[in-house]
Amino acid sequence: MRIMKQKAISFFVLFFACLLLASCGDSPEIENRVNALQTNLDLRRFDVDFKQASVAQLSELKAEYPFFFPRSTPDSIWEAKLRDSLQSQLLKEVSIAFPSFDSIMSHMSHLHAHFDYHFQPPKKPTIYTLTNDVDPEFRVIATDSMWLIALDNYLGPTHDFYKTFPSYVRKKTDPAYLIVDMAAAVSESLVPQPQQAYFLSQMVYEGKKLFLQQLLWPHDSEAKHLHFTESEYGWALENEPQIWRYFLENKLLYSTEKDLAYRFLYPAPFSKFNLEIDRESPGQVGVFMGVQLVRSYYEKNGKDLKELLRTSAVDLLKDAAYKPKK
Repeated sequence: MRIMKQKAISFFVLFFACLLLASCGDSPEIENRVNALQTNLDLRRFDVDFKQASVAQLSELKAEYPFFFPRSTPDSIWEAKLRDSLQSQLLKEVSIAFPSFDSIMSHMSHLHAHFDYHFQPPKKPTIYTLTNDVDPEFRVIATDSMWLIALDNYLGPTHDFYKTFPSYVRKKTDPAYLIVDMAAAVSESLVPQPQQAYFLSQMVYEGKKLFLQQLLWPHDSEAKHLHFTESEYGWALENEPQIWRYFLENKLLYSTEKDLAYRFLYPAPFSKFNLEIDRESPGQVGVFMGVQLVRSYYEKNGKDLKELLRTSAVDLLKDAAYKPKK
């Protein structure tokens, strides 16, 4: 099996990618229904309130945001944070990067309207902005009542805070990813964990999450949802048949080897086929393949989201009739 080198993307691949991009948005009818559901969400800027608070105002801050102050943490820790110069610099950089949140809140409300259209959640979440000492593993968190955004993870790839991060992590600090990341957090709460340890099950699980993520925010490309550059996405499209053949020929789909997730599903600078061409590939090509499987199943089986979510990976593969485009 030969994976192709990254090169100038063919006219066909560019044309096919354009078709995908054109289909990213909802139909006008669906978008009209979504717009009718859109209402304003409440915003609470904990990062701003913490930045402006004094030690004497700590008790007021705790009363206003009790869920951010675990009882197990003594007040002395928070008092030290309020006095800490590094914490002050962190909050200052966030306030410079995000002096206003109006445009982002408009997108968040629209994202929630898509969520409402597809899943009818029982309540509206409140948006909370905060900092988390630059922990990229927890940039955003979605619960039934709260959507949390750690803004110190969205200051841009060239910011000094991220200079020691590998490039594939740095690129995710672009604030342009904030909305797709929140869509990802919401979708993760909807997809059941796989019941089997097969690589196929993990790949379909990731594919279901990405598929829902794009339904909840259909206004950006699949490349952006994957955190791929357009060149990386073009490579994945160009090599889709070869990647699938590689998985089949090496009997990976029903393998339970744990390293497959690290090779093909988890964030990484590139995927690991153990071939010379590896460094030409983007990381997480297994997620790209997973969403192709899920989309094929969805299109061929009545576009029923509830059925999609409860279908096992094994049954999904059987019913998807997936054939990579050549």
